[in-house]
Amino acid sequence: MVDILRLHESIRGAFPEFTTDPAVHAHLFSPYALFVDRPALEAMGRVAAAVFDVAGNPGYGQRVLQWAPDIATHDEGRQGFM
Repeated sequence: MVDILRLHESIRGAFPEFTTDPAVHAHLFSPYALFVDRPALEAMGRVAAAVFDVAGNPGYGQRVLQWAPDIATHDEGRQGFM
């Protein structure tokens, strides 16, 4: 099991600017370890790479934006989903 409070303290020690309030981020870390075998991890990596490859295709973006609301075209200047 993972000691969540100790993990938060360790993160705060390494990155003082990063706030980790266990009350606010109660479900950010699990107290239980999850073991993933190498083939499953590699498969997940291939899926993620494919998603980013498709999302980076200008033709795909133009096609998808035809159905998206106007706010979807707002460029915040950063990459990622959030």
